[in-house]
Amino acid sequence: MADNGSLSNKRVLFRFNEQDGYPDAMNTDAEGHLWVGHWEGKKISQFSPNGDHVRSISMPVACNTNITFGEPGLDIMYITKATKGMEPNLFKG
Repeated sequence: MADNGSLSNKRVLFRFNEQDGYPDAMNTDAEGHLWVGHWEGKKISQFSPNGDHVRSISMPVACNTNITFGEPGLDIMYITKATKGMEPNLFKG
């Protein structure tokens, strides 16, 4: 960041293709890794602080949105999903 608060030294850290879906909400873990929920991508992905892809985890739903960490050790991941376009009775008990 420049002294005046504007962004500087901008660069692309990583790109997503159409099969990845669209990056939605993101969060960082205790080691500084970036976690990305993929809207219409059926996965979440982890990237190292320098932008290397660490792993992707397949999810049973298409629209993964927010990711957060909880419990005292921040070792439990919580992921929200959207139900846009899904059948209304899909989630009834």
